[in-house]
Amino acid sequence: MKPLNKPTNPTAVLHADVRRLLKKYHCPLQLHQVRAQFMGAITSPVDQINPAQEIQTIWGAQPPDFASVAAANEFMRVLVMGLWNQQAGNFGVFHTFELIEHNQEPTEKGLKAHAQLRFEELQSFLLGFFQGQDSLHLSPEVCDCLDILDDLIAMFGGIARLPKERRAATQEELRGLIDQVDELTKIAQREINQIIATSAQQRQSEDGAPPRLH
Repeated sequence: MKPLNKPTNPTAVLHADVRRLLKKYHCPLQLHQVRAQFMGAITSPVDQINPAQEIQTIWGAQPPDFASVAAANEFMRVLVMGLWNQQAGNFGVFHTFELIEHNQEPTEKGLKAHAQLRFEELQSFLLGFFQGQDSLHLSPEVCDCLDILDDLIAMFGGIARLPKERRAATQEELRGLIDQVDELTKIAQREINQIIATSAQQRQSEDGAPPRLH
């Protein structure tokens, strides 16, 4: 029997390890949500955010129960030294955070799954960014980006919840919706990276326009 092909790309290997541990420790979120929430937390203007705190927030009332020191060390190596540090490396003016890759089936079911994934991903980024705060004092540039992300969340949610009882979409309509989700994904990624770049610049200098409440 031929051996199974294992991923050799470092990011693919890391993501496979993260998925395994999320399942093992019954995490309520999936990989695309965890990495987006990490990125939001790293970008957040809220002070004193750390990976252990964010992991506790993600797992909620049922934190991981480690059977041994080795298991705890593996968890920290993969989730903190691996995934958190990978996202932290995307924080800066000249770095790019990419939404998770998704191979979409050219079907209505695949379309809804893709839209749902992006809906969850953007929501998770905002959860990490706001850190449970109802509002933050932010620059006008960041506020504008957040307004666009709110609109995109509504759009992705609407596509993900297309009613079953409506008539089936034609191939032309389906292709149009698939292209729309792809375009909305590009816009979402652009706005997130604008938030990251602006936040990085602001940490380097407190000069500029007064912050705005969002």
